[in-house]
Amino acid sequence: MPPQEPANPTALLIADLEHFGESLFRNEEVGEKRLNFFLTLLTAAIGGLVTLHSGKDNPLGHAALMQITEAVLFGLLLLGFMTYLRLLHRNRVTDQYQRTLKHIREQLLALSPSLVEYRVPAKGDGAAWKWFRGGLAETAGAMNAGLLCALLIINAVPAVCAVAASLLMLALFWALAAPRKGVS
Repeated sequence: MPPQEPANPTALLIADLEHFGESLFRNEEVGEKRLNFFLTLLTAAIGGLVTLHSGKDNPLGHAALMQITEAVLFGLLLLGFMTYLRLLHRNRVTDQYQRTLKHIREQLLALSPSLVEYRVPAKGDGAAWKWFRGGLAETAGAMNAGLLCALLIINAVPAVCAVAASLLMLALFWALAAPRKGVS
């Protein structure tokens, strides 16, 4: 027996449209919360390091203080890298949701001949600006580049080399995050 058409295909499509719209919103929210957590932890850790370094009486000694600083920066860099990867994943899922929502809208329009002329106003041409969005993943990449620079400098890497390595990391992270398929 062939599959039957749903009794009300429009209701099914509207339910899917609402579901995927809500999923898109939640996915975006999870990415924002992840970056906010990283920013909070980064701020607290840097504040703690500044407090340790600015104390007049340091019972730990300079070598131990530098080891602690290095460990904290390395840990932050690892967490920052994981945050960056998670934001890239979030961006891919967001793009999938946007394509799904567009497909569902097209299906709804096909079921409603009276809406043939209905179009959602088009957005401006963002393709020219895709490298300059400065989204969450790009922001996390920039923070990681800064952490790398600090970590290299405290390990006696010449400042010019540390900055060059950080800029290279920033360029790589930006290149991975900026060109999102299906999004203008």
